[in-house]
Amino acid sequence: MLNNLHIKNFAVIKDAEIELASGMTVITGETGAGKSIIVDTLALIFGGRADQHMIHPAASRTEITATFTPTPEVSAWLEKHELSSNHECIIRRVLTRDGKSKSLINGAPCTQQNVRELGSLLLNIQGQHEYQNLLKPEKQLELLDSFADALSLRDAVQAIYHQYLTAKKAIAALEVMAHDRFTKIDFLRYQLKEIENLHLTENEVPSLHQEHKLLNNAENIITQCEQMLQLAADGENSLSNAIYRITSILEEIKTQDEAITPISELFKHTAINLDEGNRALKNYASKLEINSERLQEIEQRLNLIHNLARKHQIKPEELPQIFVKLKNELNELEQVEDKLKNLKTSLDQLRDSYNQLAQKLTTQRTKAANKLNKLISEKMSALNMPGGKFSVNFIPQSEPTEHGLEALEFQVSANPGHPLQPLAKVASGGELSRISLAIQVAAAQNKITPTLIFDEVDVGIGGKTAEIVGQMLVTLGKITQVICITHLPQVAALGKHHLQVNKHIEKNSTVVALTPLNANERVQEIARMLGGVKITPQTIAHAKEMLVKK
Repeated sequence: MLNNLHIKNFAVIKDAEIELASGMTVITGETGAGKSIIVDTLALIFGGRADQHMIHPAASRTEITATFTPTPEVSAWLEKHELSSNHECIIRRVLTRDGKSKSLINGAPCTQQNVRELGSLLLNIQGQHEYQNLLKPEKQLELLDSFADALSLRDAVQAIYHQYLTAKKAIAALEVMAHDRFTKIDFLRYQLKEIENLHLTENEVPSLHQEHKLLNNAENIITQCEQMLQLAADGENSLSNAIYRITSILEEIKTQDEAITPISELFKHTAINLDEGNRALKNYASKLEINSERLQEIEQRLNLIHNLARKHQIKPEELPQIFVKLKNELNELEQVEDKLKNLKTSLDQLRDSYNQLAQKLTTQRTKAANKLNKLISEKMSALNMPGGKFSVNFIPQSEPTEHGLEALEFQVSANPGHPLQPLAKVASGGELSRISLAIQVAAAQNKITPTLIFDEVDVGIGGKTAEIVGQMLVTLGKITQVICITHLPQVAALGKHHLQVNKHIEKNSTVVALTPLNANERVQEIARMLGGVKITPQTIAHAKEMLVKK
């Protein structure tokens, strides 16, 4: 049950705290006063879309806090999510000017998904335009499944349907693959044989490129080596002779001045390094050869590799990877018949499992529909539609669907003797609103949440019918908390508690206040609703009579 709602800086409300009680609470006020403010704030708390325009013009943030007494189901949910706190459930939503938004459950930050889940266990909001949703087949199905307590079963049907669909798509893909598979297998084997015949070894391609480069430049390198050796080692003016002459002179100076010894040592090392370099260069040059046959052989080998790589539109180095890929494709094609057989067996099993679950869902829906047909037909008669009839029409589907073995359509007959027709074809707006109310009350009566909110669902209803609507809501209020936003005095007079919404100007700013009414104030409010601008003694007397009558 909703015990308290604290609204701070929301729209035109600066600060309001509303205490709520069990039974039926009515909320009334002038047109445009903001009677639906509770609906708006609770919708926001439970995951509604946030908008900066919701923040009071003079504030930087808005805060809305709702305090509930949890049912055992709500307590279990809180326990599961480690959010329980002293037998209370406090939900808070904060919006700031910079676009930030956060939700908290019992002081702990939570996702919007969490607050939406919790909201579905705590309250149910029925709006004045609910009949527009009730015209949609998906909403009708949702209502019936909720009434039948079959939502979890429908989720299971949906899950196995998607598995079934995935298996069907996999079979279709394999059947495409299997088409002309022998031709494809022959071609793949030919491609694999081409790559195998290359006998390509690891790192062969870069190694061949390196060897080709060396052989292609061998003559030039040999010439350069000979030139370097001539400069460094051959002849009287070679670098080696020059270094040796320098070391000899330094040795001679050293006999006269030991201080030159380090310099002498440096040149000795230079001479040694030069000798080693000359030997290494001669050794390198001796191994070089101009081998045109080997060069031609490498070029032919590289041409084979490059031509095959071009066929596959890849780099030569990627031939081993394409070989693995083609091998996998060949394996898949060779095994496609076995895979198809296994998948078709799996598909049959999924279809059997689907049929079992979907048939169970159909049975549960049929049982609920029979009950709903009776309940709504009774409510329609009570709402000044004597002989009115409601029926859930099942439409069998030839193929499995994610919602089960049938679609459905709400059908009604507003007058005795008239044939049933789809709810969407009901011509009268007044009839449609009353039928919608009958559906909502019947559905709510079967699946009670701790708090039921009716937001001007009595639009288009008046007179005796309005009092019947009020009695229906009073009956609901005996088994759960009912909050009813109404413009009808007949409904307002039947409330156990009464809140009035007032809009006024305060310091050049519009302010909305929600005020609990005492007995005398209720008389005045009911009289206002009865008599409009001018309240007469007769309207006061009528208001008192209505309040006493309840």
